[in-house]
Amino acid sequence: MSLAELALVLAVLLPVMVAVAGWWFSHSVNQRLAMLEMERDQAELQLNEMRQELQEIRAGALGVVKRVKLLEQELVETAEKQEAMALNEPENRLYNRAMKMVSLGADLEEVMTECELPRAEAELLFTLHKNKTPG
Repeated sequence: MSLAELALVLAVLLPVMVAVAGWWFSHSVNQRLAMLEMERDQAELQLNEMRQELQEIRAGALGVVKRVKLLEQELVETAEKQEAMALNEPENRLYNRAMKMVSLGADLEEVMTECELPRAEAELLFTLHKNKTPG
């Protein structure tokens, strides 16, 4: 084969080879691009699902916080009512006063006289006080 024939063959084959290589490269890039777009779409779906779940968790947490605050308020109100009831009952006032006297060191006779308590009840208060105090 002569140099002229070889040049002619190369002149014909070279553009064909460049065209085939270009098509193959373009096809590979398009396939990769399509795959990346699918991955992006899946990632967006997952992100949207996570956002929805997060929104539901936030809403639930807010509900729990509101309920806890309400229960705390009810607990405080109940404790205040119990304390008020205990202080308002006449016999409780006497027992509260007697316990205070015992804790301050009053003797049995003094507690019985000042609080108008029978001996057995006064002795019981002294025993309860001893059990409450450490030592």
